[in-house]
Amino acid sequence: MKWLPKKVRISKRDKEANDEAFTHLVTASEDGQVIFWDTRQMTREKRLTVKNWNIEPCFKIQLLRFDGTGDMGITRLLFDYESDSSFVHCTTDEGDICLVDWAVRPPGGEGKRGGVKKEEA
Repeated sequence: MKWLPKKVRISKRDKEANDEAFTHLVTASEDGQVIFWDTRQMTREKRLTVKNWNIEPCFKIQLLRFDGTGDMGITRLLFDYESDSSFVHCTTDEGDICLVDWAVRPPGGEGKRGGVKKEEA
């Protein structure tokens, strides 16, 4: 589990990135799921008064192995906290290091969809 860098926006609905506080958590698991959670809905007052509260995911991606034979088991995420990039380095349960772009690109943009690139040592 990691905080998404403050400068990164999840969607176009986010008018601007919040440079004051971390607002989104990112979780990854060995079944290849990377899930983004928006914590802005949980105000301090709400956290103190509600006993059982939960947060709904705002964005999910499923990562597959490079050869397409199954899920990519993510064991660690590494963000560049000085950047507003949608790239994240991941390590897998098989020892691979990969660079994941989780953003969906508009048609005609640089790359039509986000993707995974295996990093060579």
